[in-house]
Amino acid sequence: MQDLQELVDHYVAQLSGPNAFNACHSLIEAGPPALALVMDAFNMSTDTHVKVSLVRIVSEYRTEYAVPFLQHVLQDRRPEMWKAALDGLVILGDQAALDALCEARIIASREQRCFANHHVEQQGFVGRRADLAERIGVVELHVDRSDLDVRGERDRRTGDFHLEIQRDTFVRLHTHH
Repeated sequence: MQDLQELVDHYVAQLSGPNAFNACHSLIEAGPPALALVMDAFNMSTDTHVKVSLVRIVSEYRTEYAVPFLQHVLQDRRPEMWKAALDGLVILGDQAALDALCEARIIASREQRCFANHHVEQQGFVGRRADLAERIGVVELHVDRSDLDVRGERDRRTGDFHLEIQRDTFVRLHTHH
């Protein structure tokens, strides 16, 4: 383990320098055995750029053990951080990642929800977009007017249905069950 610790320390130190690209790939090649050490390096780092790189590296390990870490990073209010965590969950694409997206959606800011919805639509869980949309409460509405963009979503906690219309109009409908 000491050799792996030294390898991780060596390459993490290079993530903020001119050799960052090679360091990143060397950390990815270290694979899932380095996961805990990379997450520790993330927690010790104060450099946002390095932290974002470490989130991306953790995502590339493609292991369900990265999900709690990515969930934690989603709570960071810095856009570059939560966007990297969201990318990681989409890369993982497994049931645990899907569950994490659903849970994060409940506490996400409006900006995060909009980004997440768009990101999932663009990159999505291949073959599972309908399931994901249903689980996170996104409902697509098609409008025959090219000047309007309409999106609806149900708040799972309250049951309210929110309708968003581009042009800064927001409509809130209460539905009774």
